Amino acid sequence: MNLKNNAVSAFLLFCLIFFVNTKVVAQIETALLKTNFVIKATLKKPETTKSINKVIHSFHIIDFRDDTTSVGYCYSSVTLKSGRIVFENSMDVDLNKWVSDYLDIVADDAQKDQVFIWVKKLRVSNEAMPIVFEDGRQGQAQNGWEKGIVAKMEFYLKRDSFFYPLYRYDSTLIVDQVLPEDAGIFITEVFKDALAKLYNINFDAVAYRAKKLTLNDIATFNKRNNNHPILNETEFKKGAYVNFDEFKNNNPSIKEYQFRKGEMGDFLYVKENGVEHPERMVWGFCDGKNIYIKSADKFSLLIRAGNTFYFDGIKSITRKAVHRLMYTSVFNLVTNTGQKRTVYKTKPRYYQIDMEDGEVY
Repeated sequence: MNLKNNAVSAFLLFCLIFFVNTKVVAQIETALLKTNFVIKATLKKPETTKSINKVIHSFHIIDFRDDTTSVGYCYSSVTLKSGRIVFENSMDVDLNKWVSDYLDIVADDAQKDQVFIWVKKLRVSNEAMPIVFEDGRQGQAQNGWEKGIVAKMEFYLKRDSFFYPLYRYDSTLIVDQVLPEDAGIFITEVFKDALAKLYNINFDAVAYRAKKLTLNDIATFNKRNNNHPILNETEFKKGAYVNFDEFKNNNPSIKEYQFRKGEMGDFLYVKENGVEHPERMVWGFCDGKNIYIKSADKFSLLIRAGNTFYFDGIKSITRKAVHRLMYTSVFNLVTNTGQKRTVYKTKPRYYQIDMEDGEVY
């Protein structure tokens, strides 16, 4: 991990203050992902730290993510285009090779044990989690976000024709690198972290004590998130969703509503006892044809991608304190002192919905 550089010149501070846009314009937006623009996540050849070759015959990566077409979405400041972060070949090909190199695995028929890794989440994001300050405190979303990678994997030992659960890895790893150019570093860092536990496992003990599973058992268990009605039904019910559960079950509880765009936010108005009022506690709404998600008080159109959805919008409104130019000197700019005011900024990006909990990244 690299140390963050917080030093900013007075000139750059002045430019930031002068050109910042303080107005948030909220509206429904539709943007289909540009599939012709991609950034390839190159996995650099690792330096093997400790071999596990004499224990394991081979590793197998199973891509069980909701959307297997990308590792994340990216925006190029050079081409001014948005697109996808993808593997050079595919997840199973690239990661199988990388893991084998990293653990110094050479297939040996004398060793029958294999390790299977079901990858359920692997998502590189500019906004993986709220920012963490230098003293370790976690800030709120409006203070900014940390770049990182969201990962969830299940490790299984395969001996003979049975599978034995080893452990689960569920983590959001913060990586202080540049996106999207260094997306490969995000991926390899999270796999180094996930693989570390393997060295301390007694595989004979696992095979003796753990429950025996078949390949079908594991596949059936992991497919349960793909059974949501919103993914399988052909018609979307009109109405507003109070929460993520209503969305994934295609069962909006608010049947009648009025959508209105606003300067600082979008609103859904509902009637109760003949009185109309804005309903703030909504996850999104469906007009009977299209579905819109509410994110940072803005509604954006959802587009299906595999067994999930993505949208072009915002995750939060970032709050920043900037200097008041009429009361600021060069000394104030350099030392970050003097009178300040609060401004709000948004950065529209592509986001994907986590079909487990409704979070977006």
